[in-house]
Amino acid sequence: MKPSSSFNQLICQFENEWKFRKEDLMNLPEFGCLNGKVYYAYNIPGLQYHVQIYPTGMTIKNRGRTQIRFDSYYYCEPELEIEVFIESINFSKSYSSINANGGGYTWKTADFFNPKNKLFVNGELTIKVKGIIKVPRPSTPIISSYICAEWKINEQDLKEQEQMEESTDDRVIFKEITVPSLPGIKLKLEFFSRKIQACSYFFIHGEPGNETKGGAVLDYSIDSANYNEQFSFVFGGDKYFAIRLGLTDNLLDPTKKRFFVNGVLTINLKGIFMVEKHQNDQFKTLTLTKSFALKSAWKRKNKDFLIVIGDKEIHVHKKVLLAASKSMIGNKETFDNKMVINDFPYKIVDIAVKLIYGKSVMLKSSLEDMFLLFHFGDRYRIQAIMDMIEKCLIREISPVNVVYLLKFSSPDSNDSTNVPNLYQECVEFFIKCLKKATPIYAAESLGEEFLESMFLKSILSNFTDLIN
Repeated sequence: MKPSSSFNQLICQFENEWKFRKEDLMNLPEFGCLNGKVYYAYNIPGLQYHVQIYPTGMTIKNRGRTQIRFDSYYYCEPELEIEVFIESINFSKSYSSINANGGGYTWKTADFFNPKNKLFVNGELTIKVKGIIKVPRPSTPIISSYICAEWKINEQDLKEQEQMEESTDDRVIFKEITVPSLPGIKLKLEFFSRKIQACSYFFIHGEPGNETKGGAVLDYSIDSANYNEQFSFVFGGDKYFAIRLGLTDNLLDPTKKRFFVNGVLTINLKGIFMVEKHQNDQFKTLTLTKSFALKSAWKRKNKDFLIVIGDKEIHVHKKVLLAASKSMIGNKETFDNKMVINDFPYKIVDIAVKLIYGKSVMLKSSLEDMFLLFHFGDRYRIQAIMDMIEKCLIREISPVNVVYLLKFSSPDSNDSTNVPNLYQECVEFFIKCLKKATPIYAAESLGEEFLESMFLKSILSNFTDLIN
C-alpha cells in the first residue's frame, strides 16, 4: 500500500465525481450555493470534502461569475494537491493550497449556462476531482463511531401543522438516535415548520455522558432535491450542544424544489463522532511469540552493531539482528557494522528492535504505527513482526476502520499490501455489517464494483444459511 502517512502527517488519496442539475443551479437565489455530496476520508476519521457551485458568484464583488470550489473540513486546515476535470469541455486544472479549499474555477454566469458551451450533458454537469489531502497526525488517540440514519416526514403532517393557529414553535416530529459504541451520547432530532418565515428548521441536540469530551462531523442530504449540507461541533462534560440548520425554501411549495416524493420527505443523516480515549485505553502490549534472543541479552554491553536513524542511534548485537533478519545485515544500507535507516521513524525502529530481543512493548493504539511496523517487517523480511501486527489489526476491525484495513490488505490493488488473513477477516466483517444494516464509514471509497460484489456475497450468504 502506498504510504497513507508521513512521520507527521496523514495523507488521503481520493478520486470522486459530483453531478449537478442545471435546473437546480438556475433556480438558486443570487449568491446562493449548491453543495455536492459530502465524502469522508477513509483513513482520516472526521475529514469531509465536497464540491460547491455558486452560479451567480459568492459576493457582490464577483457578481455575475459562476464559481466552482473544492472544500474540505477538518479540525485544522488541511493541505491540498488536487486536479479538477470537466470532461464535457475538456477542462482540467491543478491546484495546491495549505488551507481548506481548492480555490475558485470561474466562468461568466451567462457563458456557464449557455448551451453552446456544452458544460451540461442531458441537463447535468459532471465534475471530477482527484488528488491528496494532508493533515497533521493527531496527538491524542480517539474512539470513533459512525452513524448513518434515514428520517422520513409525512407531508400531510406538515400541512396540518401549518393550518393550526400559533403553530410557529410547535414541534412536528421528534426522533432519537443512540451513537453506537459511545454510551451516553445521543442525537435528538426535532423538525419545525415556521409558516410566517416560509422555511423549516432541523434541530440536533446531543447529550454527552459524564466527562465525555470530543466532537462530531455530520452531513445531511435530501436526495430528491439535490440538497446537501455539512457541519461540525465539539462538546465536553455534561453540557448539551445544539445545531440549527435552516432549509431556505418553503418545503411545501411544489414550485421550489422536489423535497417530497409520494408525500414523504426523506432526510439522510450520516457522520462520525469522536471522543478522546481514556488514559488506560490508549496503549496495547506487543509481544512476539518467537524470540530471537534471551531477554537478558538486551542489557548486555557487548553490542557490536549500530543502527542510525536521523540523529539517534540504537546499539544491537549483530548475531541477534542476523537471527531475526539476514536482509538487514546484508543489504546495501549496511557498512562497517553500521546501518542507516531513513525511511522509518526512530520510534518504529526502536519498537521493532525491542520486539526482536523478546521485550514487551507498550504501543499507543494507532493504526498508522501498526502499519509502519508491518511495513518494517516486510521491508526487512521479519515474518514474526508481520504475523503479530496482522493479528493485532484483525482484533481492531470495526465499522469505522474496515474500509481502511481493506485497502491496506487487498491483494488486488497495485497500491496495497497483500495481507491475506486480514483481508479475508475484513471481507467477512463487511458482509456481516451489510446483513445487520450496520453503517460502514467511507464505504463509497471502495468503488461500485466492490460494493456490488459485497452485496451479492451477503445475499448468497443469507441463502446458504436458509438451506442449512
